Amino acid sequence: KDDPQKALSMLDGYSATMHFSREEQVEIAKEIGLTLARRYDDRALEVMTKYDPELRDNTVTEWRLRLLLRLGRWEEAYELARRLPKDLAATNRWRYWEARSLELAQPNSPLIASLYKDVAKERDFYGFLAADRTQSPYQLNNKPLVLSQALINKVRNTPGVRRALEFHDRGEIVDGRREWYHVSRLFNRDEMVAQAKLAYDLKWYFPAIRTISQAQYWDDLDIRFPMAHRDTLVREAKVRGLHSSWVFAITRQESAFMDDARSGVGASGLMQLMPATAKETARKFSIPLSSPQQVLDPDTNIQLGAAYLSSVHAQFNGNRVLASAAYNAGPGRVRQWLKGANHLAFDVWVESIPFDETRQYVQNVLSYSVIYGQKLNSPQPLVDWHERFFDDL
Repeated sequence: KDDPQKALSMLDGYSATMHFSREEQVEIAKEIGLTLARRYDDRALEVMTKYDPELRDNTVTEWRLRLLLRLGRWEEAYELARRLPKDLAATNRWRYWEARSLELAQPNSPLIASLYKDVAKERDFYGFLAADRTQSPYQLNNKPLVLSQALINKVRNTPGVRRALEFHDRGEIVDGRREWYHVSRLFNRDEMVAQAKLAYDLKWYFPAIRTISQAQYWDDLDIRFPMAHRDTLVREAKVRGLHSSWVFAITRQESAFMDDARSGVGASGLMQLMPATAKETARKFSIPLSSPQQVLDPDTNIQLGAAYLSSVHAQFNGNRVLASAAYNAGPGRVRQWLKGANHLAFDVWVESIPFDETRQYVQNVLSYSVIYGQKLNSPQPLVDWHERFFDDL
């Protein structure tokens, strides 16, 4: 990974003497090609084409297409998008990029509008992108649950649910969640959906979000995107000069409104602050912080999180796309991913983020911002005009 080009030269030289099988050669070449691609090195294209000409490896194929997009090779990107295996071609992601690369390669093609129109039907990052390309409204496709009272009563009176609610009422939240998740595994889909609605009505938002996701019911936007801690989030966003919808979206993505969330690396609370970040932010913005434990207090966490978010936002000239990526992966990495950018379109930049987690994070945050903008009666575009093109910092 330190010198992928040297590794490739060694592979060509050692393949015969070391008696690498074809499968071993392909696997080694895959890692070399992906490393080069994630560094936006056009030599990756030769490696990937040589060792996977028939598009058998989806990860390699996706990075071939991402690299063509990053390099501005629109015609080649469009041709590859048309050749994608069926499972990739069916996704909204690559349906969007088929339309977008065609638009960039052949701006007058009569196919562009219809390709975008199909993608824009979906409530996701690519659907919202396609809606913007065609200047059509975002399709939120909200379908609130309609449940019988009998089903809700049945679920509420299940012994496991009753125990979970007793724990919750006593403030024993961890035990309550544990009992809640255990009983969820015993329910069918309809019962899980009713359980999610029950949690939502009790303002127990994290179990509501988790349970409705496990039930794979995606269209009740009240349950999936609750207005938890609304007064604090809106106030702190205003204090820091940020879109409330964006602060809501970051919080929803970071913790799904689990007040006491702790990550494996030590981040805490609603906005998942690292101890050093919380301490430094408190000092910089004169926010009282008497102990590390106070970071788990929802109001304090939001106050610190919004302040830190505003500082990242300022570092990237008020660009939410870059600031969202930096909140997840760190400002240094974002600057690295901007190297060589020359009026690069934001959608291409996001698609070419090397880390899968950060790419999905940014897409989720921007999409969630659209949803929360609607819920706050303050509709926001997916990106503002000043966020649409990037240059090397």
